[in-house]
Amino acid sequence: MIQEMTENFNTVSMDVNYVNTLEKEKRFIAKVLKVIHDSEEGCVLLHCSAGKDRTGLIAILLLGIAGVDYQDIITNYEPSFANISHNPRVKKMNMRDVPPMMLSNYTFMQKTLKHIDYKYGSIKDYVKSLGLIHSEINQIRNRLIHR
Repeated sequence: MIQEMTENFNTVSMDVNYVNTLEKEKRFIAKVLKVIHDSEEGCVLLHCSAGKDRTGLIAILLLGIAGVDYQDIITNYEPSFANISHNPRVKKMNMRDVPPMMLSNYTFMQKTLKHIDYKYGSIKDYVKSLGLIHSEINQIRNRLIHR
């Protein structure tokens, strides 16, 4: 399901790709959030091939729903490349040969979050634009936060 979200990724800056995905793949993003909402109590596994882009976009939405500060979201995203650099295929690469789209520069996420704020006002408002209602968003939030 999430695979289709980034089939059109190209080599432009990742923030442009992230914004394009958020705008053009709303149906898929909404479907992922609905699956999380509709899942039985317990954990939900969310992944993609590297865990930085498709999973990362869903993760920022979930973190925003949970009320996490933007700076903490950016800080959480930034080590993504360090995590995927342990992949045997990536380990074989010379740093000069690593495609820019594999990197996780904090500005990518910073610009993506600025876009969400500028166009929607907040992550929660973006999620509402996907068709989720307030009670569904709160149920996802409650699922994420243990008090």
